[in-house]
Amino acid sequence: MEITHDKFTDLAAELRAAAAAYYAGGGSQLMDDATYDVGIRRLREAANEHGWSEADDLLSQVAGGQGAGDIPHVAPMLSLDNAMDDGEMAQFFARVARGVGVPESEIEWVVEPKFDGMALEVVYRDGVLRRIVTRGNGTAGEDVTEMASAAAGIPARIAAPDGEVAVVGECVMTHDDFAEANRRRVAAGDHPFANPRNAVAGSLRSKHRTYRVPLTFYAYGVTFAPVADAYVADDAFGGRSYADDLAGLSSLGFLIATDVLYPSGPVCGSEAVLERIAAVETARSTLPMDTDGAVVKANRTHVRDALGASSRAPRWGIARKFAPDTRETDLLDIEVAVGRTGNLSFTAKVAPVYVGGVTIESVTVHNVSEIARKGFRLPVPGGSPQRVIVRRAGEVIPEIVGPANGATDGSAPYVPPATCPAGHDLDTSGTIWRCVLGRGCAIAAGIRYAVSRDCLDIEGMGAQIVDALVSSGVVGTVADLFALGLDDLLTVPRLGRSNTLKIVAQIDKARSLPLARIVTALGIRGTGRSMSRRIAAAFGSMGAILAATPTQMAEVEGIGPVKAPSIVTEVAELAPVIAQMAVLGVIAAGVEARPTDDGAAGDLPLAGMSVCVTGP
Repeated sequence: MEITHDKFTDLAAELRAAAAAYYAGGGSQLMDDATYDVGIRRLREAANEHGWSEADDLLSQVAGGQGAGDIPHVAPMLSLDNAMDDGEMAQFFARVARGVGVPESEIEWVVEPKFDGMALEVVYRDGVLRRIVTRGNGTAGEDVTEMASAAAGIPARIAAPDGEVAVVGECVMTHDDFAEANRRRVAAGDHPFANPRNAVAGSLRSKHRTYRVPLTFYAYGVTFAPVADAYVADDAFGGRSYADDLAGLSSLGFLIATDVLYPSGPVCGSEAVLERIAAVETARSTLPMDTDGAVVKANRTHVRDALGASSRAPRWGIARKFAPDTRETDLLDIEVAVGRTGNLSFTAKVAPVYVGGVTIESVTVHNVSEIARKGFRLPVPGGSPQRVIVRRAGEVIPEIVGPANGATDGSAPYVPPATCPAGHDLDTSGTIWRCVLGRGCAIAAGIRYAVSRDCLDIEGMGAQIVDALVSSGVVGTVADLFALGLDDLLTVPRLGRSNTLKIVAQIDKARSLPLARIVTALGIRGTGRSMSRRIAAAFGSMGAILAATPTQMAEVEGIGPVKAPSIVTEVAELAPVIAQMAVLGVIAAGVEARPTDDGAAGDLPLAGMSVCVTGP
């Protein structure tokens, strides 16, 4: 579609605003990834077609989104062009082969994950760290030395020649960094970061915070000014290949982009490159940080020199973008349910949208505070839905980043419920709202959890059977499961005698489960499978758990003084249920010491042995 000069400048302004919001650190996002990528492409195509002189500056501002700054770079920090599919990659390989004048199959490439963070230039003078600057507009950026200098992967000193050495790379928050950053941020009274990429940009610019957040830097380039001939000729930086440069950076103490991949060495030809890209995409959800693509760079220096660069991007590299991890859709409703312990859960229903390889229709919203903070609005009669940005957090869990375009005339702010879905009063004193009846408001949910594989593992007792038993009043607590007989189960519609016998046998087997499994089945609020195992191991018997004080409970790994009182209270409330289980023959519900595992260690076949298991 033809784009006029006015439309070009308007689109550039729109994209620049979206980029500024994207990197602002406050969690706002005005445009989904797919729309942003299409807009960038339209700008570049129009600039190339019409040769508009201001195009380079506009595109640098949009692509960087990080503010120009006034600290000049040692060498220009170019951005990479994008390829959206294998067809565009084929065109790239063909252009490179023509430019170099050799068959495409003979060209060496290095493939790296495309980190979703902030590009930085780290400058050393005489081997000592002097300044750290953002990419900015590619020629100058902001000084972020104060906040970035403590990032993992940035040494304070390097064994380098006299003069300046500029190392470029990406500053990111790993998943562990992000969790710790939000812990510190919430402890300081701030709202949690929306996602790692916003958190990096916001943290680097915040010079007056009372706390620091963890950051990690991965290097992928180096420039010497002035060039030290003797040093460049050294094995560390021989100038022969990009792989040599990465090895040299690693030897100086930097983390490098290929550290998170295996295998990561150079490959020859497009077919091998595409296989490596596919491997990066497959490993995407297992990498320690967010990625949105793979970067492909020519390995040999003479190939890079032959191809050169435009004013914006090198011709010897490209970023193969993966499926967008954020998309725009309609917010249709927010549903409320009561969990097994009485906690309210909120689920946003959105118009089906394809994000990061899956179709998303439901998104968990953590609590009422998050709904208010993100400004969610619901359609009014005859109105139109609010547009929101949906992403897959960590490439797995869907979440709503926030509104795409603010409020609409056809929507109104979400009004929290005054009661639970069953009509009971709510306890709203904490961040997580709870029905005042607690587990008594969601008996079926608690029983479904208790019979699951991680708890009593009663095979054959599915959700429909549990719901029927609860609705008929036969089962009201976990203990009631052990009182079930053939006659009780045969009252369940369409449950035959054969399946009934199997369920009775499974229930009888569950009476001898170890203590940890019984504790898990109780569904104590604030615990799960792992925590229940630690509680069982710490106290050794149900009697000791029932008698535990908050101080004793706080000593269990992962509980601490804040959670301990509520767990002790919850256990006390469950005392009648535990006593009934003991009467019904549940061994671990007794007060005497019982094993916490499925057998005594000394009786196991590998007892006393050290075993090493290896694999490909």
